[in-house]
Amino acid sequence: MTLEKLAAMVVRGFDKAVTKEYLDGRINELDIKLSNRIDKLDFDISELRDILDRFEENDVFDLQKRVKTLERIVRVMAKKLVQ
Repeated sequence: MTLEKLAAMVVRGFDKAVTKEYLDGRINELDIKLSNRIDKLDFDISELRDILDRFEENDVFDLQKRVKTLERIVRVMAKKLVQ
């Protein structure tokens, strides 16, 4: 093997080698992407909680109205039965 071939092999090896700086940069990029996605998920979860809270409040309010209506009907029917 000649020195030129050996030098070419070494150069190819260095070209293929991953440097610490490259890895640090990729890790930072992935960290930022992951952080952005987590923030979006947190926001989406918060929005879903708000929607569910409003839905539950409206359901409870609707059920309260319906119960009051049924109570009025029962009172009227009870008065008619007593007469």
